[in-house]
Amino acid sequence: MWFDPSSFTQPPSPPAAPYFGSCPAQGPVIGPGYVDTDLSMQKNIPVTETMKFQFRADFFNLFNHVNFNAPSTFIPGGGLINTSQDARQMQFALKFYF
Repeated sequence: MWFDPSSFTQPPSPPAAPYFGSCPAQGPVIGPGYVDTDLSMQKNIPVTETMKFQFRADFFNLFNHVNFNAPSTFIPGGGLINTSQDARQMQFALKFYF
């Protein structure tokens, strides 16, 4: 768990406007770190003086590092991380310039 949910209280019912419970404004919840490496490579292949092909490869999250989302802040079962960011993605492109 990323925080202790017993240190917070739920607002009374019906809440006085505006009432946000006992959580500080900036929030005491600190999530896991974020690591991301993106890479892009391209190769120009000349055909004539005015025409060329360009091959391009883009890699997002190159090393496929798992980046977890922020923890749940709901009081029952709070502090659990159930989701993550996207896995590695690759895209390739071939252009013809004339």
